[in-house]
Formats: sequence, structure tokens, C-alpha cells
Amino acid sequence: MATRNDRSAIAIVMPLAEQRGGAERLLQLLLERRAGDDLVLPTFDLAFLSDGPMAAEARRWGYSVTVIEAYRLRHAVTYMRTVRALRNWLARSEPQVVVSWMAKAHFYVSPAAQGLGIPRLWYQHGISGGGWLDRLATALPGEGVLACSAAVARAQARLRPRRKTRVVYPAVALSPTALDGGSARDALGVARGVPVVLMVSRLERGKGIHIAVQAAAIVLARRPDAIFIHVGGAHGLDPGYAGEVRKAVSGRGLDTHWRWLGQLPPEDVAVWLRAADVFLHPNVGPEAFGMAVVEAMAAGLSVVASAIGGPTEIITQGVDGLLVPPGNAAALAKTLIELLEDAPRRKALGSAALVRAKDYDADRFPARFVDALAQLVPRLGSTETGPITQ
Repeated sequence: MATRNDRSAIAIVMPLAEQRGGAERLLQLLLERRAGDDLVLPTFDLAFLSDGPMAAEARRWGYSVTVIEAYRLRHAVTYMRTVRALRNWLARSEPQVVVSWMAKAHFYVSPAAQGLGIPRLWYQHGISGGGWLDRLATALPGEGVLACSAAVARAQARLRPRRKTRVVYPAVALSPTALDGGSARDALGVARGVPVVLMVSRLERGKGIHIAVQAAAIVLARRPDAIFIHVGGAHGLDPGYAGEVRKAVSGRGLDTHWRWLGQLPPEDVAVWLRAADVFLHPNVGPEAFGMAVVEAMAAGLSVVASAIGGPTEIITQGVDGLLVPPGNAAALAKTLIELLEDAPRRKALGSAALVRAKDYDADRFPARFVDALAQLVPRLGSTETGPITQ
């Protein structure tokens, strides 16, 4: 295992300071578990490129936190000001490695660390489609990339120059609530015996909620007692999609069978996971990993997900979940109907899912994260967690 150093060993630069999606939640889990653990791991120093709740939370957990405001990349003067401030921070901290938690942060970190002898890595949380941001991040000097799944690593390998890449799967908080299914339904005001299909995602086209709406219409023709629950808010980069899918629900006359709950805190999501019968993840775009899928599995839910991207690495078909062709509403509806009408199968899938989810236990993530770094930066030490993909 990596050993503690006299100075801060790992600097982490995060462009956001509020929880919007999986990347932010993963950093929260890393910091929370590291703060409450006696593992002999390197220390972390943090820089946020905006101020917000996550920065305040990290301070409460005892981390050294610096906020360096960053503005739009196209503003040359403020960009250079941010780079200089980051460089001064790195020079003072003298970390053994600096990790940009997202590709965007690498635009600032790579030039800031130039000439300081500090290895630069970044964590790639999305499947690159070859867009300018990912191409430019890859072109900037850096010693390697952390990928949140093998699907992400394969996409990264198509960019040039090729950077050393290490897959380090995200983590989830297991057993977030002690409520059983019946008690969870009582707390939420959902009648026992009503079939509940739950989705947790941001409202963006790639998540495939429009396909779920089409499938729901088919399911409800067979099971008119079912309800569909969606948890999650609109995506800032796809603001019109939320209105589009809401209109589709109303247009099909599904309003009495569909609930939009918006963004909820993790503890409330955990109660809904206990209350549901089936978890649905109908993405049509490449899913980098699927933290929501693992969280559902950790709650002992039977999961139906599209056979694309990260969920195919998490789910073993027919053993701990079911995979369906992406974008195929008819196949999705058929699978949902079969599951809703087969309680023993739901129970068997959920039991196996609970076992599979333990592979992504957040308590083990700090050590896995540091070990992945050590594969790319040998000075940190290594526990030989696997070969580097290049």
C-alpha cells in the first residue's frame, strides 16, 4: 500500500464546487471516506476553481482547501490569472502528483505545473466522442489519464497523442438506509403492492427517458396499476429536453402514472430505491459508468439497463441484472412486464445485484484510487492492482 509522506502527496483540482452529477458525487465519497479512515494513505490537498458547498464540506472534513476562481477559457487575461494562482499553490504545496478531477481542470493544471516537476493526471468521467475539449485536454502535457470504465479507456485510446490510462471504477455508498421496502413505501405514501419502476438520472437526451415514456405506455396497457418515478433535474447543456419528455408523458395520457420528483438529496433517493420494484436505466447514448445502476443494485433492486457503455461492465446478463438493446422501447417494455409479473425472479436478480455492488464499495475507493495513481506515478508506491492499458 502507498505510504504516507511528510508533505502533501496528492493535489486534486476540481472545477465545480456543487453537486451536479456522478463526478462530483464520486469526489465527495472519496473525501468523506478518506477523512474518516485510518488507512496509511497519502494526504490530499484540494483546489476548487469555484466556491460552493463542496468546498465548505471538504473544509469541515479537515482538508486544506483553496478556492481559485476560474472564468471562461476564452478570456485570456482571467485564464492566465487562474493559471498563475494555481502554479503558486502547487509550488507551495509541493505535491507528488496533481490530479485534475475533470478534463476541464486539466486546461489550467497542465500549464500551471509546467516545469515544476509535478506529474499531471486527469480523471476522465465521460466517453469521449472526439470533441474539441477532450482532444485539447489530451494534447496538453500530462503523464496519464484515469478512466472511470473500460469503455471510457477505449474511447480515450482513440485520441492522440496516446496517454497512459488506468481504469479506476467509481464507488457508491452501500446500505444508505435501514428501511425495508414496505416501510419505505409507508414513509413515501406509496401503497404496498403497487408496481413501482424507478429512474434516477439527469434529464438529458442520452439518458433515454423518452424511450422510457414509450415503454411505459406499453407496460401500462398490461399493468395499469404501475407507476413510473423519475428522480433528477434538468441538464444545463440540454435545457429543452426536460420539457420535451414532460410533454410526451402528458401527450400519451400518462400523467396519473408518472411522477417527476426533480433533484433529491442522496438520503431521499435511498428511500425510493428501497420502495421500488425495478430500477430502469434506459440510456441511448454511451454511459461512461452508471453510478445510479450500482446504487440501485446496492439496494437489492432488480435492474434493467441498456446494453451500452458502463452498465455492460457492471451487469452480468441474467445473473445480477438485465440488459436490453438501447433505444428499443418494445424490448424494454417486454422486459419490464416480465419482471413486474415475476416476483421470484426480481428477488433473485436483486440478491445477486447486492453481492455484485460490493465490488464498488465506497469504503474501498480511497485505496483503489491511490493504487491507480501509483500505476501511473511510481513514486507513490503500488499494490499491483493490475496492468496499465496503453
